[in-house]
Amino acid sequence: MDDAYKSRFDAAMRQTVASNPYGHGSSPARRGQEEHRRQITAAGSIVQYYVSEAVAVVTAVQVVRGLWG
Repeated sequence: MDDAYKSRFDAAMRQTVASNPYGHGSSPARRGQEEHRRQITAAGSIVQYYVSEAVAVVTAVQVVRGLWG
């Protein structure tokens, strides 16, 4: 990621996933399966992440940057 995009991406992640990992338009990454594996679009990228129940940790497992990002 170039610096300008990384700044936009980090800001989008802070405003969405960091403040409420189950909200902000996120959805289960696979319908009908694990609720803690989530998906959201942030700064033009599709991000799949896992929310840990035991501790306040969100782990991004895949980031796919779109052509529009």
